[in-house]
Amino acid sequence: MSEAARKLAAIVSVDIAGFSALAERDQAEALAHVARLREQAAAIAARHGGRIFNTAGDGMMLEFASATDALNAAIVLCEAETKAQLRFGVHLGEVTQAANGDLLGHGVNVAARLQGEASAGAILVSEIVRDNAAPDLAARLQPRGKVKLAKMRALMSVFALDPSGAAVKAHVGAPMLAVLAFDTPARDRAARTLADGVSEEILYAVSRVPGIKVIGATSSFAFRGRDKARAAKALHATHLLDGSVRRMEDRVRIAAHLTEAETGVVLWSERYDRDLGDAFALQEEIAAEVAKALSVTLGEAKRMRAPKLTAALSDTYFEAREMMRTGAIACIQTAAAALERVVREAPDFARAWAALA
Repeated sequence: MSEAARKLAAIVSVDIAGFSALAERDQAEALAHVARLREQAAAIAARHGGRIFNTAGDGMMLEFASATDALNAAIVLCEAETKAQLRFGVHLGEVTQAANGDLLGHGVNVAARLQGEASAGAILVSEIVRDNAAPDLAARLQPRGKVKLAKMRALMSVFALDPSGAAVKAHVGAPMLAVLAFDTPARDRAARTLADGVSEEILYAVSRVPGIKVIGATSSFAFRGRDKARAAKALHATHLLDGSVRRMEDRVRIAAHLTEAETGVVLWSERYDRDLGDAFALQEEIAAEVAKALSVTLGEAKRMRAPKLTAALSDTYFEAREMMRTGAIACIQTAAAALERVVREAPDFARAWAALA
């Protein structure tokens, strides 16, 4: 093996605590869970500049370029896993890369043995990881004394995340959702007006779901066409809802996707083909699916009866909302006249009444 194959790497060793008991209860489900966990871990590792380089049984080994990236990825994966508790060992050391991409050496061995010492739900790291981690991460690591790792003569100082779990549960509380402006394959103004209108109506419907915090359209729509990960970071969002709108005469096709911002994992995705006038009922359906995916109960009291509108009346409403967004007095006056026509023909349309007010 050439010297060029030797390098310094941050290694994360992970396994599922109590996997044998899980497999004994339902082996097929346990194996399926391992497969899902590896897919999730691969996505998280990639977002932190790392990769999975080895898997065995219910465990896996991940490589990162720095202690900070390794520790951040471990925290995110620990937070993301809700069905079982994981154990982590993290070490920064020299490794040798084999031709097949596998890593070997003392750095790998130490990470694996640290993981073996960790309790369920814990992230145990070596002193060198603590010393090389970003200051805010290092401050969260608590000393756990010196341990003698298996098959190693020297005692090693180890550190663990704060037992309160503050470093792990970074998003305790209500999910913070950003509804991005839905895309449209057409480039004409009418298509964009429809897409923006549908996006805004979905945002409004989701904002009425108790237990979900929703970022306003003015902030979230400003990230139209930009990288979703950057949008989530700038908006401090835990989840993103985006999609596309395509109109086909008096019908509309809406595709929606709910993504976990930190991991990039798609939690829910669906496509709907409806009459344009049914778009307002569809927003409530999408809100309910988002709430379900985020494990939030959608209270019946918060549901609003959506009207059945003609395609022409739907167009009038969306065009009026578009004019209102300009802020120009003349446009607002024109929009008000249009909304008056809408409420005359659809007196139960609460959103139109609210816009008119």
